[in-house]
Amino acid sequence: MEIQRLGTNPWSGQATLKLLSKAVASCLPLRGSVYRRELARGNALTTSSRHGYEGSDGTSPMARKLAIVISGAVSLGSYEAGVMYELLEAIALHNEFLQEEHPERYEQDRVIIDVITGASAGAMTAAILSQQLYYGGDRLRDPYDNPLFNAWVMKVNIDSLLKVPRKHHKYSLLSSAVVDDIGEEYIPDDPGDVLNGHPAASDSLRIGLAMANLNGFSQEIVGEKESFAYSRYKDQFVCLLRRVLPQEGPSASSGEEVEPTIQLSELEPRRKGRQVVWRPMLNTCSWPILRLMALSSGAFPLAFRARRIVRTGGSAASLMRTRDSSRKATAGDQLYGGNYLYTDGGVFENEPVGMAASLAREIDDKDGPSQRHYLFVAPGKRTIDADPFFNREDNLLAMAIGLASAVFGQSRFQQWVTEGLEGKLLTVTASDALLIGDVFSAFAGFLEFEFRAYDYNIGRRNARQRLREGKFADLIGDFQCIDQKIPLIDWLPGWPTSSDSLESSSASPSVCAANPFAHEQIQDGVLEYETDSWKRVRDQLVSLAQPCLIEEDGERRRDQLQELRQLMVRVDPRRRQLIAEQIRSRVDSLVDFFNEDYLDRLDAQRRSGPWRWMLRQFIGKPLTKLILRRLIKPVLDVNVLWPEP
Repeated sequence: MEIQRLGTNPWSGQATLKLLSKAVASCLPLRGSVYRRELARGNALTTSSRHGYEGSDGTSPMARKLAIVISGAVSLGSYEAGVMYELLEAIALHNEFLQEEHPERYEQDRVIIDVITGASAGAMTAAILSQQLYYGGDRLRDPYDNPLFNAWVMKVNIDSLLKVPRKHHKYSLLSSAVVDDIGEEYIPDDPGDVLNGHPAASDSLRIGLAMANLNGFSQEIVGEKESFAYSRYKDQFVCLLRRVLPQEGPSASSGEEVEPTIQLSELEPRRKGRQVVWRPMLNTCSWPILRLMALSSGAFPLAFRARRIVRTGGSAASLMRTRDSSRKATAGDQLYGGNYLYTDGGVFENEPVGMAASLAREIDDKDGPSQRHYLFVAPGKRTIDADPFFNREDNLLAMAIGLASAVFGQSRFQQWVTEGLEGKLLTVTASDALLIGDVFSAFAGFLEFEFRAYDYNIGRRNARQRLREGKFADLIGDFQCIDQKIPLIDWLPGWPTSSDSLESSSASPSVCAANPFAHEQIQDGVLEYETDSWKRVRDQLVSLAQPCLIEEDGERRRDQLQELRQLMVRVDPRRRQLIAEQIRSRVDSLVDFFNEDYLDRLDAQRRSGPWRWMLRQFIGKPLTKLILRRLIKPVLDVNVLWPEP
């Protein structure tokens, strides 16, 4: 099916001009002739004082630098992609306005992105952004045909993710090849020779990715009399991207223009007094390496296979010098050699705020005072975690649940509490009751295109609301004056939807919660920013995002199976059949794995006779598979194959 794209704002005509005039009124006073001229061109402008082009003391403010932190999200990477599009477009419009109307203040007051950190899905988004900010500036401007939308909404789906060769079932539940293909398409080895920079691109960018090293590496702390060592598993990858002129090429005297290029250098942490500083390592980074590190950070445990990576320790002064793979290779590990095994970076650091603060602090210390801001993007608001032992005994099961909750909660620890970022932090988060992909441990978005497209638009919507509320006024000034230039949030004609029509789904109300959009109203004089087609889809799909609560032992908790059943009603029946078949296949593979990798080896060690192997092979394994299939059949029937909302 051909997918129609939207690249421009559909508002036009005399009616729009009248609305535009009303919206721009708050940007006065401007010189009358300037206002009339720009209004005739369809542009909304603002005054220098209201848009922040002059400090309160009459002096010129310093450059506005933005460090972005993108948390882990699994399929809710689509939500984060929508947030990033909306904010990048707002920054681009702000910078373009400066360049056209206030060129003398452009270098001082434009907003530049000089730090991006990410974990898990956020690391993949950060890596894509790092390349596209320099080579895909124009592509990032299209709301529904940009690299982030295409990667997180168009390209990924459960059909391809479930295509795992049977011999690889023991390594992961989902296919890593799908993620590899997406990474190669949007972070290619060679992005080209000609830069196409986004208006928010800076001359240099530091990108930091949270990583989880399952092997661990030794860290030594030297004391006055003796030292002690420990194993470190929380790891990271930090890279510096710089705009440079080629070393070889036509000289300036030849009259030929020399095109700049992007140079990548991995950064190593060093200790300088009480501070950590970052210094470049030579010949240790490239686009393929950056892509590999991002993909490893996004390798969600069990869902995707862990990555084998060779790491560099750096110089003798590096805090990571003991991580060098050459040291590991001497240990005699015949299977992995010098390779470390990496899983999802969000396991130990799901919100790398501290890393962003460290990278930004060194830039600001070097460049002098600046207007530094931090942007935190996550699909869920940070709240105090529920007490896992509330009204529960500390039995083995409760202890296991409590331990998992504590480990995961610590990985999400808000480091800005200790980093002193209060007042400088901008956030765009969402409540669980708005996001479909939040269901089923944030994997639900992979089930259908419409789920991911919905979450992407909710990301755009939440970001637009924060902008309209003035939350970003210190960064980009009066948003009202550029609001109407951002394309409307839309649901495009021709977009694929599930087999159940929107009309039929709306006929049966949700058993969970009410529509949170039902009583929303646009204030008088404020331009609409959502199309009618999107609002119809939004109001009908939001019921799938509502948490279903049940009461158990006097406590209300979410019924995620009920939420899953509501989603499955909208999933194509052929896709539901595929999911059920793959689950049955994984159960068979689990039986084979247990027999081949454990029982067969145990027999070999005990030197058991062939009769034991034959008994297990021809009776034990088939019987076990049959019993397990019978056990899971009613679960699959009710929750996957024939769900009832």
